[in-house]
Amino acid sequence: INIQVYNTELSSFETVIFDHDKKTFESIVSYSQDELAAISFPINMINTTGEVLLVNSKAELKGLISNEASVCN
Repeated sequence: INIQVYNTELSSFETVIFDHDKKTFESIVSYSQDELAAISFPINMINTTGEVLLVNSKAELKGLISNEASVCN
């Protein structure tokens, strides 16, 4: 997942690439209130059964996360 991050306080921009769920979570929770982020779609996600799913929008991503959240530990 490619995410563009803009820091409003520092006026800096960077692209962050996430390729693992734990790394993604740890990075997202460390963002400050001064950072804005946008996901570059489409993205490929792998669900709990190993199926690769193409996600084309924030709405699809939200639905996928909601559906899979019950099986996460």
